[in-house]
Amino acid sequence: MMNFHIDGLDRLSVSYASLSQISDDELWAIIEPAANTLKDKMQETISGLFQTITGSLLGSIEVKRKSSRGGTVYALVGPNDKKHPKSSTGKRRARAQGGKGGSYSGTNAEVAWILEYGTSRILGRHWMEQAVTSTEEELLGQLETGFNAYCDAVGL
Repeated sequence: MMNFHIDGLDRLSVSYASLSQISDDELWAIIEPAANTLKDKMQETISGLFQTITGSLLGSIEVKRKSSRGGTVYALVGPNDKKHPKSSTGKRRARAQGGKGGSYSGTNAEVAWILEYGTSRILGRHWMEQAVTSTEEELLGQLETGFNAYCDAVGL
């Protein structure tokens, strides 16, 4: 852990130490409002681009609380992997060799990917990219507000 020891600034050293010990719940409280804003913007973008054929993709956009291998909390925003109504199977298929993983064939995640990047027959619409870039400043502002509130709470 890094400490600063400068004459007269011992309080700053203690504050940085407390800042480095943010709990998962405190971190989630900072991240969640921005993740929900991104979810709303994604849904708005879908509605704007695909006015009559949003199908189940619109309702499948969700915010999930996840943890990395190192234990850091993060938000995953996007379509779930549930069955798309026009799919014959609509479920995640396991790999042929029996390992973890597999494809998301017939799911909302697959539909979202196709609409984002396209196929040889369908032009990609880049709706996720549009949602992120159009709301980037707002997201950064929300994260900054949450972080500042946390800093105030721990006395920074």
